[in-house]
Parts: sequence; structure tokens; C-alpha cells
Amino acid sequence: RSHVGPKSVLINSQVQDMAYLCDADECVSDSDYSFLLDKACTPRLALEFLKQILSVRKNTPSEDCSPVYVFLLAWDKGVGIGIEPDYDTRSDLVNFLQVCGEKNIHIIFINQSMTGISDSIISACKYRLAGKCSYDDSIAAIGTKHASKYFESMPTGWVFSFIDGKLEKSKLYSSTITKFIEQDRVVI
Repeated sequence: RSHVGPKSVLINSQVQDMAYLCDADECVSDSDYSFLLDKACTPRLALEFLKQILSVRKNTPSEDCSPVYVFLLAWDKGVGIGIEPDYDTRSDLVNFLQVCGEKNIHIIFINQSMTGISDSIISACKYRLAGKCSYDDSIAAIGTKHASKYFESMPTGWVFSFIDGKLEKSKLYSSTITKFIEQDRVVI
């Protein structure tokens, strides 16, 4: 099914623990789209589904397209995007990012790192945010070192945003995590 209802939320995660901690299964607006949370749903498969949604909306006036919010969790760990890069997948993603907003499809990447994310993918994103992160991740995400520095006036809960070529700081809403991972190590 490629048609989505009003204000749909879709989520794909390449790290199952992240999906679990974020209560991703509770946030998906329609159970028909829970297949995106399956660990077998690679970035390539998720992208093909998103392209189908865009295709269905192609002949619909933009103002008649209900919003779709797509959260892509840990795609920096996804095969074809962040690891084992696949040029075709990356190219298709960049092309999709350049046109999806016109049909009210909004993509939100939440990565653990910018390592492996190509510059072409980053530059295709109109809005970019960076919380406290490494110097390299700050440069990759917002083009400056600001998110890697400690500011006394911004100890926690702040992000730097790069919007239409301007750098701004914003307050980030944070909620309490109610789920916990039972073990933090793997026994082999």
C-alpha cells in the first residue's frame, strides 16, 4: 500500500535497540507500515517504499497531499548508506530528498554519527540539526564546529541548526526514556 492517511508517521531503524528505546512501534501511525521496523527492512527496501508513496502523489496537487513524517533512525549504520556504500542507493536517496518535500513528505534522519553519510545526502537536506557531538560530526552536519564545543550557557538540551544557510541555536525537547536494555555486552 503506497497511499498514506492524514499526518502519517513512518519509521525505519537500522539499529533495533534504537527503535526499541524510542518506542518506535508505538509511534507508527498505521500498523500497515510496521514492516518498516522489521530488521530485514534495509535502507534500499525502505527507500523503494517511499518512492512508491511519492509516485502515487505525483499527479496530486501539493496542497492536497497530507503530511507524511518519515523517521530514519541510525541510517549511518545501514547497509548501502552508512556502511558498505552503494552508489545507486545513495543517488536514489539524494534524488528522493530533493523532491519529496514538494509532495509533503518530510524525512527526519536521526543518526548516531555522520561517519559514512555522503556529502551529497547531507547537502540534500534543507534543515540540519546537531546536538553535542564530535568535531567531525559537527562539521559534517552543520558545517561548523559549534556542536562539538561546550558552551556554559548551553549545558544540555540545545541543538545547533543549519537552516537555509543560517546557523541558529534551539532548545531541544527531551523526554524520559522508560525502556532499558537488559544487557550492555555481548557474550560470545
